[in-house]
Amino acid sequence: MTRLRSFCWASVMLVSVVAQAEDAPPTTPPPSPTTNPLADPASLFGTSGQAGATAGLGFGQLDGNFWVQMRTTFDLNLGDIGLGLQVPLNLLAYTTSATPTRDDLTYFHIIRKADWPKPSSSNYQQYLQLVRYVRYGHKRDPLYALVGQIYGSSMGHGTIIDRTNNSLNPLHPKYGLDFEVNAATGGIEFFTNSLAWPGTNVVGARAYARPTVIAGGAGSLLDTWAVGASIVTDRNAPLTLATSGLDKNGSPCSGSCLATGDDGLPIAATETAMRVFGVDTELQLLHNAVLDFIPYVDFNREVGAGNGLHAGIQTNFTFPILATVNLWTKLEYRLMQPAYIPGYFDAAYELQRYTFPIIPDLSVPKAAAGVALRARNGTGLVPGVYGEATFQFLGMADIGATYTATPGIRNSSTVMAFATLPKFDTVKVTAYYLRKNFEGLSDVAGLDERSMLVGALLYKIFGPVYLMAAFQRHWATDPITGKIVGTNDYNFGLQSYFPL
Repeated sequence: MTRLRSFCWASVMLVSVVAQAEDAPPTTPPPSPTTNPLADPASLFGTSGQAGATAGLGFGQLDGNFWVQMRTTFDLNLGDIGLGLQVPLNLLAYTTSATPTRDDLTYFHIIRKADWPKPSSSNYQQYLQLVRYVRYGHKRDPLYALVGQIYGSSMGHGTIIDRTNNSLNPLHPKYGLDFEVNAATGGIEFFTNSLAWPGTNVVGARAYARPTVIAGGAGSLLDTWAVGASIVTDRNAPLTLATSGLDKNGSPCSGSCLATGDDGLPIAATETAMRVFGVDTELQLLHNAVLDFIPYVDFNREVGAGNGLHAGIQTNFTFPILATVNLWTKLEYRLMQPAYIPGYFDAAYELQRYTFPIIPDLSVPKAAAGVALRARNGTGLVPGVYGEATFQFLGMADIGATYTATPGIRNSSTVMAFATLPKFDTVKVTAYYLRKNFEGLSDVAGLDERSMLVGALLYKIFGPVYLMAAFQRHWATDPITGKIVGTNDYNFGLQSYFPL
């Protein structure tokens, strides 16, 4: 009985704190883990975006060949203004195949060309190899803008643009724009994966408004009601890919090889403008220093594919005493037409626009997936579920996972999980795992063309110097066949961080 009274008293106190807490700043998004933690070495130390510098020296496999790998990064943080710089230098130790040759891979037989590609008038992004990003403000600030490499950006409730990444191909990073204006009456969001025309593929915008605030304010819960509208397009999404009967060595292909461009990506034989329209609404039932509780509904139409309805709840709980302990969750029910793909522009879109896995051994360009999805999913409405949770503890650990499933539909599940332990002085760990279009729990773990895995382990030797072992399983274009395949890279060496 005593324990029951204690539990009830604690529950009453917690509810009281939640109900009486002072208004908090606008709802902040959860941590959006980069699909490649090694792309930002400062994240290994829990200092991403803070003023500091990293220096790394290692040896390992990169794109099938072995390199001495050196990289220095700088992050400058002047209040709302942030600047990220890098100096990569990879020296070829030896190649593992006759093609591509050392001359194809390097300048002066040693310096990696992919780190320092020759700029062209049609792709001025190559002039910006030293600049990772320029930033003003932060997500959900009154004004936020980031130009550069974007490792995880969402728009609205993430039902169209969901943690999209413009630098999934590490050989050819792009310089995009992530932009927001937020006010009490409403705001706008804008995203493009590339500022280099004609290299721009994805362009999206969302506008939202709070009608009662615009009308003068009701002085009630209705003032938190918002409605929004979105449009996102891939202006030249591949429908079919150019093929060749011979590989890059001039040998006959097994089946067919894909033709690739200067950027190493497949060349589209036919293209279409893939467009997604959406409307959404939300109501912040609770919004204070302890708890955000926001139900929302989104309705989207993917032109040529179908419609999808998303009904969900976002929560953000901050422990009343320890403000650095945070739990962010999102639960969502979906009702979709058979060819509709939720979160169409997701973390893997940069490559899956060319090859989207439907079932094992069947992949097609994402814009052409409708016929195969209708054959797989049937003709009726398809229900789906989505769950997400991210836990932050005292700045010492960020742990999170997402899970997507369409019950009764084969190969419709996707899982993402990440963990970062940056604050322990002796050992630091980071890991990111993504698996697309798998079936059942028995298939959730695997390293194939549907998987991505990035991990790093750091062990302190002395002062700021750590011994580092890193592994990457990622998607890349096969230099011989042009097909997008899973490839393994690894690196062993030293890594340091210096606050500025």
